[in-house]
Amino acid sequence: MKISISLSRWTYYGIAACALFSLVSLAFRFSAERSNRAVAMAAEVDTVEALGLSQGKTLPRAFKELTKCGLNSVILSEETVGDLVVAGQLRLSLTPANLFVAGDKFALQRVARAIKLRLPASNLKIDTQGKVALLKLSKNISPSYLRSLPIGLNPIHAKHALKSKLTIIARCANQMGATEKTVRGTIEWARYLGALVFLPSGDQVLGRRSNLKALSDELKKQKMYFANPEFAKIGGLETVAEDAPENMVRLHAAQAAELDKYSEAEYVERFDLAASERGIRVLLLRPLSISGAEPLTEYGKLVGKVAKTLKSEGLEIGYPHPFKNKKINPVWFVLIGASLAFTVFTVISPWLKSDSAKFIAIGILVLMALSCLVPKTAEYVALLAAFMMPLLAFAYLDQAKDRSMVKHFAIMTLISLVGGLCVGGLLNGVQYYTHTDQFSGVKIAHFLPIAVVGIYFFLKYSETKELLKTPVFWGQIVVGFCVLVVLAFMLMRTGNDNPAGVSGIELKLRSLLAHFLHVRPRSKEIFIGHPMMILSIGLLIRYKLLNLSDRSRGGWLALALMAGAIGQTSIVNTMCHLHTPLTVGAMRIVIGWIIGGAWGYVLWLIVKDFIVPIDSTSRQGVLFSDHPFGGGEGKDG
Repeated sequence: MKISISLSRWTYYGIAACALFSLVSLAFRFSAERSNRAVAMAAEVDTVEALGLSQGKTLPRAFKELTKCGLNSVILSEETVGDLVVAGQLRLSLTPANLFVAGDKFALQRVARAIKLRLPASNLKIDTQGKVALLKLSKNISPSYLRSLPIGLNPIHAKHALKSKLTIIARCANQMGATEKTVRGTIEWARYLGALVFLPSGDQVLGRRSNLKALSDELKKQKMYFANPEFAKIGGLETVAEDAPENMVRLHAAQAAELDKYSEAEYVERFDLAASERGIRVLLLRPLSISGAEPLTEYGKLVGKVAKTLKSEGLEIGYPHPFKNKKINPVWFVLIGASLAFTVFTVISPWLKSDSAKFIAIGILVLMALSCLVPKTAEYVALLAAFMMPLLAFAYLDQAKDRSMVKHFAIMTLISLVGGLCVGGLLNGVQYYTHTDQFSGVKIAHFLPIAVVGIYFFLKYSETKELLKTPVFWGQIVVGFCVLVVLAFMLMRTGNDNPAGVSGIELKLRSLLAHFLHVRPRSKEIFIGHPMMILSIGLLIRYKLLNLSDRSRGGWLALALMAGAIGQTSIVNTMCHLHTPLTVGAMRIVIGWIIGGAWGYVLWLIVKDFIVPIDSTSRQGVLFSDHPFGGGEGKDG
């Protein structure tokens, strides 16, 4: 079947314009990332207290020791009336008429404030002429309910934290029957005690559902930040994050069951990657082991190793703050869209035979460029770029007329990369830096071009009619099934939240690559995509040197090019992870390109004489330079 996509020099000008305007937009993101390098390392106050007591140290002394190691934040959870009862600071007694609360005057003051805030209709009465010596409550309030009543952060713990110059993170849960007054009062109370960051606790965010706006407004009023726990499934979390991404910091933690499987090196690496590669700015560091000869000291050493590793990545240990919302002039979005529209027109214009068809196409493309002013529609334009650029890379390869494999591989990679740059340039804002919003077309952009490449080259270089008449062999069935399994597995593994787990062997391999290469390249690029791209480029060159009337190898050629497309779309996919720092994404692409390309070239030198061999009589001399990048007849391989 005679099909072809022709690229003119104007197409390359359009691609270059897309890259230029996208880089201008991405400069704002780069600036935002560089201005937010401070990472908070936090511990839970109960953990610090328990570890300190194991070595005979008070909480202030434990704080002092850990701050020397790099700890700079502490998480304080709200206490309840029951906690004070257990501590012996309160006593509850129920009479036929009333419920009485007696005990320590400071504890009673906390309870009185909580009751006024959370139980406004409780008819609270304070005896002894206004001094808090005894609380008399309505008999309608049961002792069990009162025991569960939150009474705010521990003031003594907060005082010690502030004295140790630790940032206080207030962890508060939602409560049955919480009103707007309850939500606002809880935040105000936490801020009064020195908290600067709010962290949700339990299954729901404070104020879920009706009072989430009150929570966001009060946090801004009190100049507190909202900590968004990574991977957490908490009701209302996405709503609050979407409402105020500019007031949010992301937090990463690991549960005890996970930590139990880690070595010390794996523990450090986990938190290092969270901060350096995913933009996390609060790390909740739980002990790797809850027992030891000197538990507090050992925990401090662990904190120190994390701090040292973060500093080696160019990060700082300091007060966490949100990413600044750099105001990008919308004209850059339009220019990216216009450049992309121009590129599309240069490709489709040969098929537009009438002037009316061209005018209609131009009108649609102009509307497409203008739609980049609207974030939701800009995502569709970004999807077009992510889908189209890898295809143009293969169109370039198809019409290339020299045998410089490395040059073709490099140019294809640059063209594909422009697709990722367009995605990053169009979807540029603090909601993407914080992973509050993300590019929803990741899977489509990753796999649809692979399928199109396979179909395109199969139709072009295979005799489809004759092939349909040919019997299917078991070997072909097995190969086809294996390809489908691999693609299905990659589909599950692609994206920011995927259901397919990572095997232990792969985790070890990833850790090894990250250790030696600073930034870990993507496995599917260095082991599949890029090596197969080199092999398929060589295969296509040799195929063109043969008599093209022999189309028996066309199916295998299409399959090889399809496998090579995995690496090209993976490059775009790397740039679609909008919360990953640009420097990390760029290094990942470059390292993967070098390693995968080198590995593929070695494979080609080994197998080139066994696949599509060329003898002295089969050379056609058809591969000469006649394309925008120049060049001449090169050496085969």
